Amino acid sequence: MDTVEGLRDAARRARECAVIGQAVTLARWIENGNRPVTVGRVLRKADVPAAGAALGVDVPSRLRTMADIRALHRPWCAAIATGLLQVSDGSVTAGPALECWPPDDAGLLAGWLAGLRAVCAAESYPQDEDSVRLVALALLTVLGVVIQVLFGWDGDHLHVFQKGRKRYGDPFVNLEGTGDEEAVRVRDAMVPGGTIAYTYDLGACWEHEITLEATVPHDRSQDYPVCVEFRGDSPVEYWYEDEPEEPEPFGLNEVNRRLAALNREPA
Repeated sequence: MDTVEGLRDAARRARECAVIGQAVTLARWIENGNRPVTVGRVLRKADVPAAGAALGVDVPSRLRTMADIRALHRPWCAAIATGLLQVSDGSVTAGPALECWPPDDAGLLAGWLAGLRAVCAAESYPQDEDSVRLVALALLTVLGVVIQVLFGWDGDHLHVFQKGRKRYGDPFVNLEGTGDEEAVRVRDAMVPGGTIAYTYDLGACWEHEITLEATVPHDRSQDYPVCVEFRGDSPVEYWYEDEPEEPEPFGLNEVNRRLAALNREPA
């Protein structure tokens, strides 16, 4: 078989790929407008049932994120990778590739390969496709553990997260008016520029304000979570007026060693 015939055969197989066909269908569904996306760059939960209907995919009544439905997430990743869809400024629109789809054989193979890589990356690393945030995908309770390490708290006191009027705490402690922090992910509780409050030790009330300033590309050579910058020394958790203590210098290397160990601890 010569090179031209081989290219044609490979392109035919790529054209028959179910995920690519679904990616085109998904792009056609969005073609005449735009739809908002979440911080994780997927459709909002309110739009997922309609997307499922467009592809003939059943959507469960209780849904955490579209990324949990592989039959939707795979063509979504492929559509973005091939340029059939484009995500920017918090919304998704039809991409430039849709106008001239299908491309020639070489272009079709290139698109198929890009889509395959995007799907494999999304499923090999269960994080957001372009902005990988280990902590953002974690539960609120994991964020609390990270704060414990950063500030050197011993973890012997009660704590509460607060987002707007909603409060979350340890599900094994009966705190009135609090929801289960283990049922909420950081990315679902925060938006870019948004904040969430964390109070540690409900007697001393150490108040923390956590702000999502930016997201950055995932570095596979870097252990996560990681502290990249700090200001000031570690606070004294048990401070007594009669026996005052000086705060200990913040040790960036030691803190990052302990943070990296969190990701290696068995669940």
